[in-house]
Amino acid sequence: MAINIGGMLAQSGATTGQLMGQGIANLGTGLGTGLGGMLTRRKKSREAEQLQQLLTANQTDPLALERIAQSYDATGKTEAAATVRRAASFAKQQQVKTSLQNLDMTDPASLLSVGRDIMEVDTEAGLGLVSKGSAMQQAAAKGARMATNLKNTFGADNAAVNALAEELSAITTPEGLEALRPSYVQQMVERIPKTGPDARYTIARGFVPNLTREKFNEIGLAKFSEDAFDKWMAGQEGGDIAAWQYRDADGNLDIKAFRTGNGLVYVEGQWVTPEAAGLIQEAPESQVISQAASSFEDEIIKKNAENFFELHQQARESSSALANLDEVIGMIDTMPTGAFADTKANLIRYFRQIGLDLSDLGNIEDYQTFEASAGRRVASYIKTLGSGNGITDKDLEFTLKVVGASASLEPGSLKRILEEFRQGNINKIKDYNNIRTKTANALDKRSQGSSELSMSSFQLIPLPSTGYTFGTPVPVNE
Repeated sequence: MAINIGGMLAQSGATTGQLMGQGIANLGTGLGTGLGGMLTRRKKSREAEQLQQLLTANQTDPLALERIAQSYDATGKTEAAATVRRAASFAKQQQVKTSLQNLDMTDPASLLSVGRDIMEVDTEAGLGLVSKGSAMQQAAAKGARMATNLKNTFGADNAAVNALAEELSAITTPEGLEALRPSYVQQMVERIPKTGPDARYTIARGFVPNLTREKFNEIGLAKFSEDAFDKWMAGQEGGDIAAWQYRDADGNLDIKAFRTGNGLVYVEGQWVTPEAAGLIQEAPESQVISQAASSFEDEIIKKNAENFFELHQQARESSSALANLDEVIGMIDTMPTGAFADTKANLIRYFRQIGLDLSDLGNIEDYQTFEASAGRRVASYIKTLGSGNGITDKDLEFTLKVVGASASLEPGSLKRILEEFRQGNINKIKDYNNIRTKTANALDKRSQGSSELSMSSFQLIPLPSTGYTFGTPVPVNE
């Protein structure tokens, strides 16, 4: 019997073929999954190993690490890029910390060198140090030049000038230069010759508008001694005091005294003609005496009242200025002070944001409290001076020193200045309280005990109960 292999296969083909196809397919699928997983894991392992090698090789170079992170970003490997950036941030902190350990705040070369190093990883922080170092170098150069000018002008036999020249030669900060500049300018100005006729004539023209040579010779300024010429410029010599009639803003005739000589009167820093000053004629002596006698008492009363109102305002400002002063003085030992206080504070503030603790340079919270309190003292002092909007940069610089508002001073100096500031304000309050009491008593006698009604807006101002002297609270003497 012949066996039909083809037919059998044909009959069973559907079932058998399907089974065989499914088995091979499943086998292929299984093989594919297992092999692919192995390859993927092996690839990730190689990438992780490569990443670790890159991190190790560039662990001290934040710029190189940043470039590596960018390359990972470009290929879509964001997780690896984030890892590299964390390493770059840590390397940056370490590099800055290492640079700061070599920083000498008193040496401009050190500030410039360290600042340039830090600029490579942090432009803003590094630029601050470079700017400070550059300013110190410029101050030192100017101080040396000023010292040379002094020596060339005065010679080597003037001990006081030589001492000033030595101080200028040792200048290291802009603040130190500004502190000595007034003394330098004073010395140089005093050296300007005022003895020769030509020099005298040139200077005198600044005090007498349209001064001619004839008038100059008539006054005899070329023959004045140095001291007499200085007093003439100040209106202290050069004639007698005389009373002059003039019309005030309302057109009323009034009398005022001026120094008068050689047909000129001294008015507001200049010698001018009476006509230019708006004066009419010299007042008769009898009229001067009569008018002075009739108005003297009224003027005194008015002036005393003005002084009292001003003293009351100053006492109130002094009371405000003393607020929290003891607490502020106690912070001086812990906060950044000295010539680089502002730089130290900025460094502490900045590096705190990136996780570095520079608290050994000072307590930043105490520094900020000091700054806030200093602003109140400056504002109070300016009001006390009555400067208004007319205060200049020099006035402000002087005020900062007077009220101890500049942390650039040394701790001991700051404490002494603040203690003097404190005592000065206490004295103002005491003066006001004493005058207020005397005024109230005088009003009682005059108005039969009703002074409290008229003095209700001028109450006694209490004194602070404690004082501070170099760390030890002491009672304030009443």
